[in-house]
Amino acid sequence: MGDDRRDDPPADGHLHPHLARHLNAHTFDPGTWLLDRIDAREQVLTSQIEQTQAQIEELTGRLRDLDQDLDHAFPMIT
Repeated sequence: MGDDRRDDPPADGHLHPHLARHLNAHTFDPGTWLLDRIDAREQVLTSQIEQTQAQIEELTGRLRDLDQDLDHAFPMIT
């Protein structure tokens, strides 16, 4: 009887109202919060993939140039 506090406001709600709003907003639809996290992670990974692909293309071009320089410097004797 005396331990039921459902009618009382949270004891620390006034100390962290931004956290309370954040948590309450996601309490109604936790799926949206999870999808937002997945989307954000996907964007980060996509950016990293694009950067890696650009680096691979740059290094491939440099390797091709070095290979050509090597062929010109040491032509094969047949």
